[in-house]
Amino acid sequence: MKNKIFIIILASLFFSSLHAQSTDLSLILNGNTDYVNLNTSSSQPSITTEFSVESWVKFDTSGILQPIVQYGICNGADHSFNAQLSTNSTLGFSINDNGNCNNALNATTNDSIAIDYNSCYHIVYTFKAPQETHIYVNGSEMTSSNNGFSVSSVSPSYNNFKVGAYENHSGVLSYFKGGINNFGLFNTALTSTQVLDHYNNGITSSTSYLQIFYSFDAVNAGTGQTVSNDATNSSKFSGTSVGVGTSSPQYSVAQCYSSAGIDFVSYNTQLKAYPNPVYGTLTIESKENITIAEFYDINGRLILSTPVVNNKIEDLQRLALGMYHVKLHSASGKSFALKASIINK
Repeated sequence: MKNKIFIIILASLFFSSLHAQSTDLSLILNGNTDYVNLNTSSSQPSITTEFSVESWVKFDTSGILQPIVQYGICNGADHSFNAQLSTNSTLGFSINDNGNCNNALNATTNDSIAIDYNSCYHIVYTFKAPQETHIYVNGSEMTSSNNGFSVSSVSPSYNNFKVGAYENHSGVLSYFKGGINNFGLFNTALTSTQVLDHYNNGITSSTSYLQIFYSFDAVNAGTGQTVSNDATNSSKFSGTSVGVGTSSPQYSVAQCYSSAGIDFVSYNTQLKAYPNPVYGTLTIESKENITIAEFYDINGRLILSTPVVNNKIEDLQRLALGMYHVKLHSASGKSFALKASIINK
């Protein structure tokens, strides 16, 4: 029987090959008492008019507030920001001006994220004064909006920087439940090109503009353990674990991989790619006008660049068997990422 070539859309819910190492560990947080606290009383990360927050996360639940990071508290004369998965499964973040919770730039994705509890998500939030905000998932920008409030600068003075928790002005905490890996704070608003590169290739201690880089690769379980800042330029911002797990290491990112095809829409409601599996022709549905598709092999070499005509990518059976990174480019200049595996059946 003649072999047929199929492409299975595996989606960008995977780590790139750079992350597929047994030593790359994530921090497991129980959703009740666990988080990482950075003591900023003597010095603070240097962010003012722009910043970005980046992390790989694995959600163990939804329908509750899932705080990823908080810097400062909406209290007194303090500036602050916080980023999270909200109770309605939208991604959002707030930047509070001068301690007034009502004077805040609030940004959120227009659509909810359909959470797959067996998958990991690369999430990036960016801000540039006075009101430019962007939210990315797995290398692709999500459709989002903000309330238009202007914030001139972000320079929290309150002694409060938490990963995996949010403290309100009354001192009540909410906690993240799941895994957090390779958390980064940058003192620049990352571009879409930089975000896509970080998604595909990861970040390292020497990545440009890094203020904080928590890889969580050497964190012991329990309260009071040191969480080292691996950023070359700002190693002084080490944190301390509160609670955190019952064993060390917590888990390898390999456990975030999924072995089955997942509909692209499950994490990015801007785009669908189908059927799954597909023979020959891949159909793209998107709010964006997708014009070009590029197929890269696992070594990053461009194998095929082909136009997307009438929302279709034709003649994919010409590709050799193997795994491909696929970049889709729109007429408006946006890029989307997915992965495809070509197999015989």
